[in-house]
Amino acid sequence: MFDTEAVRALVARYCDAVLRFDPEAFAATWAEDAVWHIPGADDVHGRDAIAAKYSQARVLYPMCVQELLGSLIDPAGKGRFTVRELQWRPEGEGSQLIGVYDDTFSGPYGAPLFASRRFTILYRGPVDLSGRLYGPSRLTPP
Repeated sequence: MFDTEAVRALVARYCDAVLRFDPEAFAATWAEDAVWHIPGADDVHGRDAIAAKYSQARVLYPMCVQELLGSLIDPAGKGRFTVRELQWRPEGEGSQLIGVYDDTFSGPYGAPLFASRRFTILYRGPVDLSGRLYGPSRLTPP
């Protein structure tokens, strides 16, 4: 069993790490033996490999913001989170991604980690993000 508020906090830390491009904070949301299922790519196994894959992908964007659109949490250890992701590219183009994470959790009741995350893309396409970008998203943690 998992505390649903602790699961929500885990997802919030994940989204914050993506925003801030913080590989250490991102890695800290995953169990040591976790699996990341990425659409169109091989599964990534293990916290270190997941953090490396994240760094490789996230470096392509000066800023990337995940907005949580909905959540379903089963305290027995599963969750589904619908997200919208805005991605700024160095050449000034913007794109958005809408999809669903199907997750499983491990760890103690009050401090869950991702045991697995499977992302399903529902939509990917352009979005007007031509406004001013005030700098890369390397914010300090709260």
